[in-house]
Amino acid sequence: MRSTMTKSIRRLACGLPLAALALLAGCGGTIKQDARVTGDVSRLEGVTQVNALMSPDAAKQQVDNPQFNREELATRLRQRLEAKGLTAPTAAHRVVIVVTDVRVRGAFAAIMFGFMAGDDHVTGRVRVLDPSGRALRSFEVHANYAFGGVAGGQDGVRMNWLYDKFSDMAMAELEKVVMPPRAGAASIAPVAASSLPAASPSQPVPAARPVPIVVSDAAIDNADAVPVSERGRAGYREWLTQKAPRAFVVSDSGHWYGTWSDRPKDPNEPRDPSERALKRCNDAGRAHCTLYAVDNRVVYVRPSVGALQ
Repeated sequence: MRSTMTKSIRRLACGLPLAALALLAGCGGTIKQDARVTGDVSRLEGVTQVNALMSPDAAKQQVDNPQFNREELATRLRQRLEAKGLTAPTAAHRVVIVVTDVRVRGAFAAIMFGFMAGDDHVTGRVRVLDPSGRALRSFEVHANYAFGGVAGGQDGVRMNWLYDKFSDMAMAELEKVVMPPRAGAASIAPVAASSLPAASPSQPVPAARPVPIVVSDAAIDNADAVPVSERGRAGYREWLTQKAPRAFVVSDSGHWYGTWSDRPKDPNEPRDPSERALKRCNDAGRAHCTLYAVDNRVVYVRPSVGALQ
């Protein structure tokens, strides 16, 4: 009897350190840089907005994880940027979070079983984009939480920890490249093409930023409206035959890139077609790679006068 009890105690004692290690390992986060994205950040003075999107896979996971709110994630990061003075309403750059994986335990499982029920986690790509949508920096953030019990297992506690951990890690990386806007430099509103003064030898037309992405008047099936060559329009017509998710990107030089499916042949490429098409365009060194159409909608950043100079 005593021998059996002694063995049980030994097994329990050996198991406790392992359990503690598993618990600690299950609560934290990691950052993974995308070394392929190294745009010029020398003029990155503040950001204008923080948006959060869901990848196709994450959108499917959202159905089983209703506690997660992407808007709340974006708000937490935006608040941190504002607290550091790194935002400006008219800044030219923006931050986009693309959530790629999300999992939230049910409250009962989290309270009763803790880390033995797995962990809660959020993984997403954080990208700093210039006015044309080109990525200047990109990194993956993974935040996970495995505590349970009556206190640690509550939905509010777990979700707040995930949002804050993700945002803190993303903020630490963004502070390395985003500078506070200079006084007066970021207060200049984007100039519309129609409001620019006429060019003259003594007063050249000032450069203006592209206007934000808007829904185009062009119909999705109107290939003649796509700002590419006839060969590009033929490629667009072929792209139209593909099923969503899909994206079509154009550049100032007339080059085009059409992608579809969330399962690329190259596993190293982004699964999201929009990101994949923009990446291919940027990797090829094209100027001002811009989304023209996504799924069944035409979207387009119309460059204003001087923006291409």
